[in-house]
Amino acid sequence: MSTSEIDEYALHDISFQRIKWDEPPRYPGPDNFVFVLLGSTGSGKSTFLECLANDRNLGISGNTLHGVTDEVTVYRMTCDKLEWSDMYFLDTPGFLDCKIPESKTLRMAEEWSKNQ
Repeated sequence: MSTSEIDEYALHDISFQRIKWDEPPRYPGPDNFVFVLLGSTGSGKSTFLECLANDRNLGISGNTLHGVTDEVTVYRMTCDKLEWSDMYFLDTPGFLDCKIPESKTLRMAEEWSKNQ
């Protein structure tokens, strides 16, 4: 597929939604893309997702240096008009956030990706 073909699709053709932790992928297999967002507290991981979804009102980020995300949360990005696999984004609590240890965050992300 050429770049010009991709440009024909508007942002409203792309679906971006939070999914349940144990929800199976729509298309199981190795072709799905999984992105784990890691970084320090307040670095903009959740804000990046809102920008990617083109919806700053998703309510997943906060304008603060304190952590807003307190668990690993999974978001799925799809576009049924394009022949691509689904993309999954794992939004994680920030490093050095006292709500959840980094080791638990990494274990949860690893567990989710192994079960897909």
